[in-house]
Amino acid sequence: QGTLTSLTGVTDASFSFLEDGDFDSGVQSNGTDLSLRAARFDNANDTQQLSQEIRFRSDFDGAFNFMLGGLYWNDDAKQVTRSINVFCLGPVPANSFFPGQPPIPSSCGTRTPNQVLDLMNAIPRLNGREVEHMSAFGLAEFQFASNWKLTLEGRYSDEKETIVGVNCSPTLDAAAFPGGPVAKCQDPSFPGFAVFGPSVNYLYPFFNPFAPTAPALGVRQAPDVPVTLQSDSTYFTPRVTLEVKPTDNLLAYATWARGIKPGGISATTAGAWQDADYDGAYDEFSYKEESIDEYEIGAKLTLAEGRLRFNPALFFIQYDDKQVGAQLITPSGIAVGRLLNAGK
Repeated sequence: QGTLTSLTGVTDASFSFLEDGDFDSGVQSNGTDLSLRAARFDNANDTQQLSQEIRFRSDFDGAFNFMLGGLYWNDDAKQVTRSINVFCLGPVPANSFFPGQPPIPSSCGTRTPNQVLDLMNAIPRLNGREVEHMSAFGLAEFQFASNWKLTLEGRYSDEKETIVGVNCSPTLDAAAFPGGPVAKCQDPSFPGFAVFGPSVNYLYPFFNPFAPTAPALGVRQAPDVPVTLQSDSTYFTPRVTLEVKPTDNLLAYATWARGIKPGGISATTAGAWQDADYDGAYDEFSYKEESIDEYEIGAKLTLAEGRLRFNPALFFIQYDDKQVGAQLITPSGIAVGRLLNAGK
């Protein structure tokens, strides 16, 4: 009377990634590093996936057949990051930030950014995303008038997404100038200079300004605090197909379907804080679901005793709230990745 099918999938994957990303602009003949930046990208990744689907499809002799099923799917991906970005600033003249500010020597002293990088111990940060999906689906087929068939399909889905990331520590709240208002994510060494992510090190003082070749006084990264964000999506995706087979060599069809790509929270933030624009909210990386409506008519035709096959199709697809890649410029001037919903 039918077939019962069970499909089980299990994945357990781990990999690490280490890249020397200095972006050096060159080295002079005397060995001077011309770049003001040094970077190391260091990630360790673990992914576990589990999926279980059960479905039953009937095999009746009559005009009616059906299929029913359910799917559970869980994806848990975690990344421990030890990446570091180093920026070295040149000397700052007196009174540049506020009246009475003394002159500030070069932030890296006589050392190059890469030499500073070698003195730093990375702070491990956890980033991750877990998606839990549950759905029920079904299909019904009706054969009528000997050569016509109507197929109705649908799936109801419920998804929960959990994002684990980091935000700037309250210790980075500072005033842009003495006595001024407190701003978030400020480098306490340079009030008014925003720190865009935990991979960035404090600018100053790396070293004793009066003895720039002395051991480091505190080569340190911007601290962070863990952040957990959640999003939920429920949606229904139907499909209707009408087929007619006037001859053994010709099948014509018309179909309409709706598709949904769930909304959620972008995990591709390029090392930025989850609150990348420092406004106290976490909306800059969230996006809505994308939906499509598809209409298609077509045919499948076989000619010349099977030597010629012709399958024309005409279709129209309308997107709503299409998800597209974009960038967000943080207050510190750094571009970080994000997802946005485009127009029609």
